[in-house]
Amino acid sequence: MKKILTALKYFFLALGLILLEQLPTAFITANQPFWQSVLITLALLVVAVFTVYVAKRVGLLNHLEELKTWQAWKTVLIGFVVLTVVEYIGKIILLLENGLGANTENQAALEQLGMSPFLLIVLTVIAAPIVEETVMRGLILGRTFNNSYFGVIISSLLFGLLHMPTNIGSWVIYGGMGMVFGIIYYKTQKLEYTIAIHFINNALGVLLMLLL
Repeated sequence: MKKILTALKYFFLALGLILLEQLPTAFITANQPFWQSVLITLALLVVAVFTVYVAKRVGLLNHLEELKTWQAWKTVLIGFVVLTVVEYIGKIILLLENGLGANTENQAALEQLGMSPFLLIVLTVIAAPIVEETVMRGLILGRTFNNSYFGVIISSLLFGLLHMPTNIGSWVIYGGMGMVFGIIYYKTQKLEYTIAIHFINNALGVLLMLLL
């Protein structure tokens, strides 16, 4: 019974954090006034900092110093390469399903909102990697499901659902990303690694969005 209650505690903590992250994004609209963008950006930064605080309190961020080592970055780079391959497989499936110009609902929403560059960066490059990895890998996979293979599957499915999949291609992209993150965390139990991979992936995606 104690294990079940502990698992539920971490699950509801995860749910609370993800809802906290989603709350500011609910106020993002197209052609947003500058002052609103500033407030939403600040709110997301507060959520990210609070999430780091929670992660440290529950013992999920204890390996930051290891990111200074080549061994850590080798794992991060290998994870990023695998993640990129999974994403491209998903995009090929998406292309076969919907033809040229096919896009996921999540990506299309980001592009159509036309957010200010600073808000876009804070949302996708800072807040998303910190909150989503703390919630999906740290709290759900690591704590709620005790870093098990079942936890890898559940956290991957939840990660996919969070990104609004509407077809097989988008499921492969986001569910596959969740699976890669989940396996890396399962093997290393180091949240810093998955946050770093998530950060690199999203930073490159935002850079392409801003340049194109």
